[in-house]
Amino acid sequence: MMTKENFWSDAARCGAVLGLILSGSFLVETACSLSGSLALRIFLVAESVAVAVLHYYLLHRYTRQRSQLYSREEGFLFMHGYAFIQVISIFAGLLVGCTNFILTHLVIGYDRFLELYSQALVEIASQSGNSALMGPLNQMIGTLQQAEVPTLFDIIFSNVFSGWLFGAVFGLIISGVLARRPQLFGEQNHKKDDDE
Repeated sequence: MMTKENFWSDAARCGAVLGLILSGSFLVETACSLSGSLALRIFLVAESVAVAVLHYYLLHRYTRQRSQLYSREEGFLFMHGYAFIQVISIFAGLLVGCTNFILTHLVIGYDRFLELYSQALVEIASQSGNSALMGPLNQMIGTLQQAEVPTLFDIIFSNVFSGWLFGAVFGLIISGVLARRPQLFGEQNHKKDDDE
């Protein structure tokens, strides 16, 4: 249960739940990408949209729950919600980054991961029947194989930035919708006088 005093622990808990969902999505997307199946690639579009909607919904839900901790007199300022969303997004990004690193570097191995990914791209290109794609595709695969191996820091930073960016953009909408100005007693009394 959320409390006003536990900003960091509440944000970390919400970020952990969101991070687990996004990590599961990353695992599904990686498995589909490495399969070399064009049908699964098409499925990924629907899965990505569904996860983005769920991501937004959870950020909105958690921020709404947080807003209910503030009284009418206190209000719930835009920055209260926006800061909460940013911290949730950073925690979620950390978890997804760790999942990414563990899968690609420790479970599969980065060289093997690149090999499987390259094979999957070639299979998809051949399934599409467009031979004109093979030249640019081979060039892209060569670039990937010559690039430096991303470090743990690179992967975590990339995922944290991605999560933060999602929170930064959609947090503007969520925080704007849920923001409430403080309602002081004088303002309430003034409204009652106007009604009479």
